[in-house]
Amino acid sequence: MMNRRARLKTAVQDVWQYTALQQVRPLWVLNATDVDNGHLWLVRRSGKQRINPTDWLVRDLDGEPDWVADEVFRRKYEMVT
Repeated sequence: MMNRRARLKTAVQDVWQYTALQQVRPLWVLNATDVDNGHLWLVRRSGKQRINPTDWLVRDLDGEPDWVADEVFRRKYEMVT
C-alpha cells in the first residue's frame, strides 16, 4: 500500500495502514517497526507495541510514528489526496 495522507483538524500527516506482513512499507515505517514471531511491532523508547492488521501508523509533526486503531482513525481523521 502506498504512503497516504490524512488530515486531523488542521494538520496533514503521513499515514500508513497495515494489512499484511508482506506488504511494502514506507521508509519511515520501516525505521520504526520490527518483525518478530510473525507479527509487526512498533518500536518505541518505552518498548514494543504489536500492530494488528487494519491498524494505522500516523507520523506526527515531530516525525515519530504513532499507532492508531482503525475505528479511532476513522473517527478522527479524513483522507486527503
